[in-house]
Amino acid sequence: MPRAKIHLSKQLLVILNSSFSRLGPSFAMSQQNALADGSQDFLASMAQLQQEIATVAARQAQSEAALSEALQSIQTHLQTLSFPHPTPKSPQNPHPTLPTSSPPPPHSLGTSKLQPATPSDFSGDRTKGRAFLNTCNTYFRLCPQKFVSDEEKILWVLSFMKDGRAARWADQIFRWEEKHEGRARFLDWRHFLEAFQRHFFPVDSEAAAINRLEGTDYFQRNRSVEDYLDEFLELMAESGYQDNKTIVIKFRRGLRPQIQTAVATMTANRPSDNSPEAWYKAAQLVDQSRAANEAFQALGRSQTSTTKSSQSFLRSSTPLVPAASFPVKAVPMEVDVARKPSSLPPVCFRCKKPGHIKDNCPLRYDVRFLDAEEREELIQQLLAEKDAAEAQEASEEVQEGVEGDFQLSSR
Repeated sequence: MPRAKIHLSKQLLVILNSSFSRLGPSFAMSQQNALADGSQDFLASMAQLQQEIATVAARQAQSEAALSEALQSIQTHLQTLSFPHPTPKSPQNPHPTLPTSSPPPPHSLGTSKLQPATPSDFSGDRTKGRAFLNTCNTYFRLCPQKFVSDEEKILWVLSFMKDGRAARWADQIFRWEEKHEGRARFLDWRHFLEAFQRHFFPVDSEAAAINRLEGTDYFQRNRSVEDYLDEFLELMAESGYQDNKTIVIKFRRGLRPQIQTAVATMTANRPSDNSPEAWYKAAQLVDQSRAANEAFQALGRSQTSTTKSSQSFLRSSTPLVPAASFPVKAVPMEVDVARKPSSLPPVCFRCKKPGHIKDNCPLRYDVRFLDAEEREELIQQLLAEKDAAEAQEASEEVQEGVEGDFQLSSR
């Protein structure tokens, strides 16, 4: 392209020289000199431009060569890598045989080593609908290859509905499909799931859970904290409560008063009223300690009763010395001899002194003269008084702390 421009400028210069020669020799000479100088400048600039273009082309060639070399190295590196080849899937029967009378055993559904339990027959009880559906979903997740389509899942679930409302609902579904010439009653699994929840889940479970939490039916009473906590968490999930303070208040309200007081009056590591999880753990710990203490006390009472029974058995099993068999002279029997008052004073079984009995013994308050049963009773009484005193002191400290906080806040 620069050569064409140079050739064009030369032709233009020839034309201008011929035109200027017609105007006069002096004028033509001056114009020729001016044109010669301009053409030289133009040619110099064009040469410089051509040199710059050649430099850019060389740089571009170098960049292309480096890029091609990098691509070649990447391709070589990718070829050295080994990728796992997908294993071909075995063909599956598009129309599997579904159970009609009883659900198939797990080993008949495939060759998987897992053998999950099939769900029990469902009768339509709303309180058991969620559990039945959870069992079915567990089976689907453990054996996903056993069900090719959503229709197979739906028919498999319907095969367990053999009694009650569930059987009638399944019968309505099959009647609808027969009436509509074999069309599927449900579009997919989600459609079936929505219908199942409407028919077999509790009606307005959120309102029912809230009403139960507002009453006293969910209280712990004689149950363990674990059983109470299971029901409480289920009610919380259904009611939709999200505020931590509200959850803690509901939980404390249902706890057994002794456990609630023990947790609330903890001197160290008392759970925060904004942490339900901390309250759950503290209540479980207190309940476990209470159960362990009751077991220990019951063991001590059983050992004491066993010792007493063995002692009484030893006393009763002492052999009696047989009386000597020799002739005795008969003595006339006095009929009223038993009615005569004894001339001997009573003897105390505690101090072995005459003149009083055990209950009136002046040494009955001396620990050295107490028997095993009286010592056990005294120990239990002292421990109970100690626990009551500690609880009273803890409650007084908490009350003083609350009053102090209240006074500070009122100032």
